[in-house]
Amino acid sequence: MNTRRQAQQLQNLLKSSKIGIILSLLLGLALIFIQSSVTNPKIVSAWFLLLLLVSLVRITLIILYQRSTEPDTAVMHMHLRNIRIGTLISGMIWGSSGILLFSAHNPEHLIFLIFILAGLSTANTISNAADLVSGIGFLILALSPITIRLFTEETDLYTIMAVALILYITFMIIVMRFIHGSTTKNIIMQFEAEAREKEALEREERYRLILQHTPTGILHYNKDLVVTYCNDRFAQLMKAPKEKLIGLDMKTLKDQSILPALKKAIEGEEGSFEGEYLSTLSNTMIWGIMFYAPLCDTTGTINGGIAIIEDITERKEAEEETKNLLHNLKKSENTLLYLLETSPIAVRIAKAGGQEVIFANNAYARLIQADQSTVLGKNPRNYYANKEEYDAIVMQIDNKKIIYDRLVELSINYQTIWALASYTPIEFEGESCILGWFYDITEQKNLQIKLEQQKEEFETIFNISKDGIAILDMESNFLDFNDAYMEMTGFTREELLATSCIALSIPEDRERAIKIMKTVATEGYVKGFEKTCLVKEGKRIVITMTLTLLPDKKRILISTKDITDMKEHERQLEYIAHYDALTGLPNRILKSDRLRQAMIQAQRREEQVAVLYLDLDGFKEVNDRYGHSIGDQLLVALSARMKQALREGDTLSRLGGDEFVAIIVNMQNTSIALQIIQRLLEAANQPIHLDDLMLQVSASIGVTFYPQHNDVDADQLIRQADQAMYEAKQAGKNRYHIFDPEHDRTIRTRHETLERIHQALKDNEFVLYYQPKINIRTSKLIGAEALIRWNHPKQGLIPPLDFLPFIENHPLAVEIGEWVIDEAISQIERWSKQGLDLPVSINVGARQLLQGDFVERLRVILSRHESFNSSLLEIEVLETSALEDVNRAAHIIEECRTMGIRFALDDFGTGYSSLTYLKRLPVAILKIDQSFVRDMLGNSDDLAILEGIINLASAFHREVIAEGVETLEHGERLLLMGCDLIQGYGIARPMPSEKLLEWSQNWCQDHLWRLES
Repeated sequence: MNTRRQAQQLQNLLKSSKIGIILSLLLGLALIFIQSSVTNPKIVSAWFLLLLLVSLVRITLIILYQRSTEPDTAVMHMHLRNIRIGTLISGMIWGSSGILLFSAHNPEHLIFLIFILAGLSTANTISNAADLVSGIGFLILALSPITIRLFTEETDLYTIMAVALILYITFMIIVMRFIHGSTTKNIIMQFEAEAREKEALEREERYRLILQHTPTGILHYNKDLVVTYCNDRFAQLMKAPKEKLIGLDMKTLKDQSILPALKKAIEGEEGSFEGEYLSTLSNTMIWGIMFYAPLCDTTGTINGGIAIIEDITERKEAEEETKNLLHNLKKSENTLLYLLETSPIAVRIAKAGGQEVIFANNAYARLIQADQSTVLGKNPRNYYANKEEYDAIVMQIDNKKIIYDRLVELSINYQTIWALASYTPIEFEGESCILGWFYDITEQKNLQIKLEQQKEEFETIFNISKDGIAILDMESNFLDFNDAYMEMTGFTREELLATSCIALSIPEDRERAIKIMKTVATEGYVKGFEKTCLVKEGKRIVITMTLTLLPDKKRILISTKDITDMKEHERQLEYIAHYDALTGLPNRILKSDRLRQAMIQAQRREEQVAVLYLDLDGFKEVNDRYGHSIGDQLLVALSARMKQALREGDTLSRLGGDEFVAIIVNMQNTSIALQIIQRLLEAANQPIHLDDLMLQVSASIGVTFYPQHNDVDADQLIRQADQAMYEAKQAGKNRYHIFDPEHDRTIRTRHETLERIHQALKDNEFVLYYQPKINIRTSKLIGAEALIRWNHPKQGLIPPLDFLPFIENHPLAVEIGEWVIDEAISQIERWSKQGLDLPVSINVGARQLLQGDFVERLRVILSRHESFNSSLLEIEVLETSALEDVNRAAHIIEECRTMGIRFALDDFGTGYSSLTYLKRLPVAILKIDQSFVRDMLGNSDDLAILEGIINLASAFHREVIAEGVETLEHGERLLLMGCDLIQGYGIARPMPSEKLLEWSQNWCQDHLWRLES
């Protein structure tokens, strides 16, 4: 049993492992598709290739085991060990994803990774329930690394997520142990049931073989004297086909001499009958002896009769010959003695009241197992097992009665001999004697006893079986049943006998029950199938039933097992999988299924569906203040109240925490949804009394409708409603907001652009162009400004204004900003090797500058360039950026100055241009915005601003450089105003790094810009 159970558990593990492997690969593909945007693609690809390799090895192990023939215990243990190792390695690989693919700065991808790991762990835990080591090992190995990593991040959110994962792991271990125990119990119950069924079938087969091959004819018949069974020997005696005998109504036979005896059996009597009988079917006359007895069920109720018939035609002919010989004894004693000696019938004569044998033939000596010479003079009473029975026979003979074919039990040499004995009083040699003749039927009697024992064994199995067993007629009426069947249904014997099996079927299943009865009548067997039955007091139970047509083809044997508890257990598991444990509302899985069905019905009926995303306002404060117990009670009360606000057919589901989704169906227009939304808002806003507390929260609801102009799926509808809910929160809470597809498309476009820019950074599609800066007084090249360009593989060179606005105030701005710093430093180093030591200025935005660790991250970049002269790096910050947090900006600039890095205030004059700010910011250079330089020759206001900025810079001992110089006239006027440093298209346009070196060499030969002071 243990080996078979282990084999079954291993088979279950192999089947479920296939599903787990396929799910693991599919989730792996989804993971690398999403995570490749936040993690190094090479790491993601290598991780997935390792997962794929392990999965192929696991599949190979499963195939090898399934192809092996009748594996022994050692082989099963080896394969189980291999499967476990494969599962645990797979768990380690998935666990490594929690470290390799962990994105601390991208919560959305981190949550996606956690959901992938949790979902996969759930599937593997349930599918590996056949083996605790595989299931629990995979769960711990897959989730422990990311749990530990969340703890190390030391933030409240990540710590809560880590604790939630620990609770989830603990819960799944408990669930798996529960499922494992149930699975093992079901396997054991299945094997025990199979063993009992096999034993019953073997006993039934032995009983059938004994009946079939006995040398005497055996006949079963019902109360209507209709033949229900006969063996082959009976058919041979009747010289008729067996199929014509079964079902034969014996009242229609021409010769009805045996019918009175058969009726006695139905009336409860036992006995025998001997006589001639004309077989109507074959027109054959035989002389037979028949023993009959009633056929009863376990309760003693007579259902018919059984007859054992032996052809004694030859014996009767011998007896007739013996009688004739005795009749002519006086004529020829010698002839009589000869005939008696040679007769196969045992004959003896006893005198003195039957107490002394005075004659016995050889057949009698053989009967009592003695030598013929020692028989005479003995008392025959000594051979009878029941001495009183012999005395009664002698008394009847003394009364001149003749006895024919009485069944007597003889005890010969401690053995029991059964004989049919006949007695008659005679005069022999002048004395009153008793003539007895005997026919040995020990073999037939022993067979009858064995048949009765088999019958008792069958009845014992029938009665002690734990499975419910019943016998039906062809109309499904109950004829007999065991105690287990009565206990299962709760009915008394009288109640069951008064009904039918079909009547116990539930109304909606009765048509199927009738069809199954017809199938059994034609095919003879229907293997186990499930059905629901009505039992005592209208209770319903679920059973498995097997039906077998009995040999008489007029009765049906059913074997049943109550599986209600098992079905209830399955229902509970189904409930756990689809309903929220706290509120009893549908969970995410059931919600998704109902939403998809609602979308299908809406398309078919040309109706509308509304999806509502609800988030409770103020619930977190209640939870934090009063504890989770009060919070849970509040959720339960609010769930019940909000559910009542919906119509029948609508769905309210809980996603988790204080988030809910409602699905409104069967709408001809949106006004119905708006009414329901208002009821939901009112339901959520009403005060709730819990113990001595009165609590009040509200709800923010996001709404979206289906169908839409564009094709959307269920997940997209949920995201739309979620987004609309966020808008309701932003608008003040306790209200609803309807999703705007046009606004969403704008957001998606920006998101897609951000994703493309991020991918461009990974693919090194950005380049730096450099615009020279000169001193027009000396015509010396004093530096260059690094300007970013996007070298798009399809669109060509994209200017910064076409993509930089998308990353403003986005973390991607910091990544690109750090790339610019690193690339500019690398270029300065390359130029230095070529003999050009040229300072380079770079632009740093407010988000990058004012982040908490700007200086530390700058030091990390500089550490990668050990030989770099930091005085060649200049950082330009916008005036408006620096003024967002003057104190913070001043501190950062001062720290960078200690590293030798200079700062310039870009676009000076376009912001506040406060003297206080200028005094507090330790910048070395002021860059005059090109908007003032471009129109300075024709606009007196711009010219006045320029003069003011130049004088201001001189007063504060700051250098000043003018941007946007496009003509020689601009340069001359700036020089006269005291501004020597310029840059602009009049000098040179931004150019690739490889062209700047050549430009610098040719610049000194151009005398156009050599202006004298």
